[in-house]
Amino acid sequence: MCAFLWMWSRVTSRDACDGGGFRVATVSVADIEPPVVSVTAVDPMAEERNLGIGRFKFTRLGTTSRPLTVFYHVGGTAKPGMPEYKTHLADYAVLPGSITIPAGSTEAFVEVQPFADAELETLETVEVTLGGALDYVIGTANSATVTIDDSNPAVWIPR
Repeated sequence: MCAFLWMWSRVTSRDACDGGGFRVATVSVADIEPPVVSVTAVDPMAEERNLGIGRFKFTRLGTTSRPLTVFYHVGGTAKPGMPEYKTHLADYAVLPGSITIPAGSTEAFVEVQPFADAELETLETVEVTLGGALDYVIGTANSATVTIDDSNPAVWIPR
């Protein structure tokens, strides 16, 4: 897939007639390859007990001359929620669904912040899958998973 950058100057019939001569217009075509974007889980385990944070890394290969906004879909077995409204129904803070890789940089990170609760739960997952856009190409590493470990300590009750 290629994107083209057209640079041109405007020439009108009036320009050609003023001064008795013609003006030359130049059209330049530059073939610009869009960056290839991928995602990985660089901290694939998040923990409720110690509030250990999981992290996704979004990487681009190619030009870094401009910021690049990357879109993604969130799924998995864990349930997102708002930090100020922590309830037993939410397992981690809602992810925004997009991240901007700054100009001059090849990567950006999204953190998975788990919520601690008293419920005994099994391992739960937060899955991120890259979404398409016109200004980048999705690479082969197009999805990643962070696992949230309940890590509630065992309680021993003597008889």
